[in-house]
Amino acid sequence: WHHSYMGFLELAPLTWRLARWPGDKILADVHLEFGGPMDAEHDFKAFNGGRAGPIPTAQAMNTGTWDMPLLALETPNGILCHQGEIAEVRYVVAEGSKRMRYLNALLARGEGKGPHDLFVLSTPQAV
Repeated sequence: WHHSYMGFLELAPLTWRLARWPGDKILADVHLEFGGPMDAEHDFKAFNGGRAGPIPTAQAMNTGTWDMPLLALETPNGILCHQGEIAEVRYVVAEGSKRMRYLNALLARGEGKGPHDLFVLSTPQAV
């Protein structure tokens, strides 16, 4: 846990729930701080291209949804990031940047509408 970029969080007060959201709500409400930027055209080609074929993320999502829920951290007061404070952010990707990027690529093509499962971790502390 200490090697994670979220390692500063205290684990004891975290709670979690399983949510199911449409793809457009995920893109609108969940902020991708690490693992971006999202580029729909590039990501679609990169995730599906190559001699080996689609990467596992694309293989799963090409059938309708991801095979492991995205992990989103719900924050009470926004986030503090490289650009400074973003007070309006209430959810940030804690794990699953590839799934988020590929969801963006699919939605740009009119696919991947979902719904999709998310594990939502809630924390009472500022992130």
